[in-house]
Amino acid sequence: MKLKVLNCEEYNKNYKLTFEYLDGEHLYPNGKGGQLGDLGTIGSTIIIEVLESGVVVESPLEPGIYTYKIDPIRREDARENHSGEHVFSALAFLKYGWRVMGFRMAENYCTLDFDVTDVTPKIVDELESAVNLKIKEGFNVVEQICTQEEAKAIIGDRKNIPEKIKGEIRVLSVIEDDFNACAGLHVEDIKDIRIFKILGYEKVKSSYTRFYFSSGRKAILDYNLKHDIVSKLGVTFSCQPENLISMINKQIDDKKRVEKEKNELEMRCSSFIFEKLKLNPDFILNIPNLGTVPVFFINETAKINDLIKKYFINSDLNYILITYNDQNYSISSSFFDCSQLLTYLKNDLGVKCGGTAKNINFKSDILPSIFLDFIKKLY
Repeated sequence: MKLKVLNCEEYNKNYKLTFEYLDGEHLYPNGKGGQLGDLGTIGSTIIIEVLESGVVVESPLEPGIYTYKIDPIRREDARENHSGEHVFSALAFLKYGWRVMGFRMAENYCTLDFDVTDVTPKIVDELESAVNLKIKEGFNVVEQICTQEEAKAIIGDRKNIPEKIKGEIRVLSVIEDDFNACAGLHVEDIKDIRIFKILGYEKVKSSYTRFYFSSGRKAILDYNLKHDIVSKLGVTFSCQPENLISMINKQIDDKKRVEKEKNELEMRCSSFIFEKLKLNPDFILNIPNLGTVPVFFINETAKINDLIKKYFINSDLNYILITYNDQNYSISSSFFDCSQLLTYLKNDLGVKCGGTAKNINFKSDILPSIFLDFIKKLY
């Protein structure tokens, strides 16, 4: 397949080509009708995105004639998923009267929004089974080019044709008694979809339900990924797949219990340390009008450091408390204006820190004694 590059310009750190086709299939634009666009190559450069107005490529090309290739796997994925969407939306309308409000194809799944909110697991299972049964039965996809009036008459109230669409319209039928206007890519027979899987659903915009689904090769890849995860979890928990949920729930409950016990132990430990510290300060400062003020250095776990700080804050002591763990410092005081130390750390020592007059926090490899020397100079 060949095309003629007419112009190449820089575009968002890549390059955008304008061109004309000489022979071969047209590249499908990304996002048109909610579908993923084609990828592939033009000459020696890689296609990054196909736009309505041109093609974005990785490296520049001089004007001239080039061979281009379309990624066949990506295009087949688009065919399978777009066709799966049509079968799904057709059966949802015929069985339940649901109307499509939006469709989008992502790399690993598709979304379809319906104008309903009263969706139940039973309906979801029934729809998924119905779609797969239709796929198994097969149906030769029928396409016909119609005028606006003809298309409206054929489609009926299934879906309104947007006013922005002008000229002839392609009407598609993927199952009997259902017709839809669509310019996207599709399989020749819905048997080629092979498999359809609803991945999940949720309420959106208060009046819609969004379905996540996948078809064909993408659905198989999704199954393989989840099967691998389930298999590995089965080995980890030494159980069969049907027992995984209960085992995981037990693990979560055990973790909560251990966390609770750990918190209780940390509370007791920090209370004990606080009572012991009160009687054994690391240093005593003689402060005018205050008398002797104890200074405490604490190097415990971050959690215990925080708990001890709370004990000091809630006490009636005059104090200076310096806690540290792995170069993470916190300095607090009941009387000392910590913002003075903050200014000193920032301006004189180049330390990034933040806090208030009562407490500052920072990370540094500076020795705690340096902070104390600064405080001593103030008094």
